[in-house]
Amino acid sequence: RVTTIQKQLAILSSAIRKSTKKITQEFPEFSNLTSPMPIELAEVQSLLKNKEALVKYVTTSDGVFVWVVRDEDSFFAKLKINSSELSKLIEQVRASLNTSNTEVIRTFDFNSAHKLYRSLVKPIKNKLNGIKHLTLVLDGVLRSLPFGILISDKPETKITITNQFKNYPKLNWLVREYSLSVIPSV
Repeated sequence: RVTTIQKQLAILSSAIRKSTKKITQEFPEFSNLTSPMPIELAEVQSLLKNKEALVKYVTTSDGVFVWVVRDEDSFFAKLKINSSELSKLIEQVRASLNTSNTEVIRTFDFNSAHKLYRSLVKPIKNKLNGIKHLTLVLDGVLRSLPFGILISDKPETKITITNQFKNYPKLNWLVREYSLSVIPSV
């Protein structure tokens, strides 16, 4: 019985390979759409303008990695934050943004937003000199983080529920330093 199933599997696998090859030859645009080939670094760089950078974050069980691509160079590094710490900080920031209970005004979690900046942006800051626009490629839990709300400097005064709104303009939000775009993949 096992031998029969293995033979059937081999026949089906061969048929799938032949069909895939035929589709690729006859409909290359469809094939590129459904099974895109990875883009080469030089091609990514050619798509970037002078003051633009692509920043790709990858979260794994081994850590959080970042890849910065500029029109002239690129940089890859493992960040010091781990996936579990990252998830916790993002969860705290998102919880402070939750407006489902309109009877309660929450204080935005400025400290977690600053810790996220220190963990995700500060380590690559020197690679972003002269950059005005970041195109972000995010995965995992990072997809749920609105990057523009990261704060580069820790708030100078204690921000409370009563003074938070008047202090918003004083904060160094990431979106003030860079225009941001998010794309699903490279």
